Amino acid sequence: MGSSDDTENDSLWADVSIDSGLACVEGRGDDETAESDEAEGACFFFELARVFRAVEAGVTPDALRALIREVARGCPKRRRETVNLQVWPRARLYGGDPTLAHAPMTPLQMAHTTHAWPLAGALLLSGADVRGVFDGRLTSLAACAVYGYADGVQQLLDSGRHDANERMQVAGASRGGQTAAHAALAERVGRPEYEGQLSCLAALARIGGADLEARDAWGDTVVLKLGSWGARWLPLLLRRALRLLALELGADVHAKNTRDGRTLLFALMRPRLDDAVQTLLDECGASADVVDNSGVTPLMLACTASYFSGGWPWQAAPEVAKGALALLLPRSSAATRRAVRNSDGKSCLDLLLEDARRNAAGAVGWHGGAAAATPEWQRQAIAELAASGVSVQDDASRDFARQLGVEV
Repeated sequence: MGSSDDTENDSLWADVSIDSGLACVEGRGDDETAESDEAEGACFFFELARVFRAVEAGVTPDALRALIREVARGCPKRRRETVNLQVWPRARLYGGDPTLAHAPMTPLQMAHTTHAWPLAGALLLSGADVRGVFDGRLTSLAACAVYGYADGVQQLLDSGRHDANERMQVAGASRGGQTAAHAALAERVGRPEYEGQLSCLAALARIGGADLEARDAWGDTVVLKLGSWGARWLPLLLRRALRLLALELGADVHAKNTRDGRTLLFALMRPRLDDAVQTLLDECGASADVVDNSGVTPLMLACTASYFSGGWPWQAAPEVAKGALALLLPRSSAATRRAVRNSDGKSCLDLLLEDARRNAAGAVGWHGGAAAATPEWQRQAIAELAASGVSVQDDASRDFARQLGVEV
């Protein structure tokens, strides 16, 4: 970002001229003959170029707003024209990338392209049309939240013209019906401002009264949108987000989506998220005994190492399953272990024994000695589940357990 010093900002704008690399798309055309109109159009274009140059140079949001006020001269219509007219930027403005010179852009599109999120927020506060960036699926309030521009969210809410619970009806079930709070976690931009997005969530809830239990067209509450990011969230920030939503804002961590009846815990069963799962269970009070629409519990997922091989290197799957079992076994009740069966009628012990048999057979072949290849952590988990009274329906799994010295 540029310096906040007004003198330096003035020097950045001073070198902007008619041939600064910007060509007007909307506005007065060459067919106008009145000299006064031509002069006025050239003057206005010069002022537009100053706004573009300021965005491209990365001035501060306050300096950009001051420039827009100067160009608008107190006229709301002129201000909207200033921030919404499209120009053709030359490739040299973007480090020589010719692909960025093939389409006209508004100042907001330029700020979005260059990842200047605070400047994008300042433009939204000045009346920039967000449709050119997000295809009409976001409001200005939601766009500020996506950019992580908390000051912009607060100012838009304070103005009284924006509703934090407004639904954005757009095509596509995954985005329809979102509120600004949903969008803050679900939408992805080039380089998300995680810290800012959490501040925006807090402002939407505390100032705007955002309903964190509202469901979008995908059947998700705001908390469930954390699962859509998964490992993309830095682990520490994910834990902070959980604490903010559950402990400070009172969001329900037991909420199930309407697709398959799964809570956030299911979505966090991924590599490198053990700390987040522990935070969710121990600090936020989430239950490990939750059951989805197919009769599956998080413990059942942990009992199946192959579940973690989808989308991840298969070599890492056993270690991920080991960590998940270490977290979920002590926190799951014996009653749930015994009672719950999936759609195939299998218990968590059935699944764990099947997985152990498959992995051991793959290690030594289908001849004898497969039980010897079973790691100790899997043996202990099998013994603990058997001791809590979980039954097994498959004879082959029962025989394999006996090879491990466990009676089921």
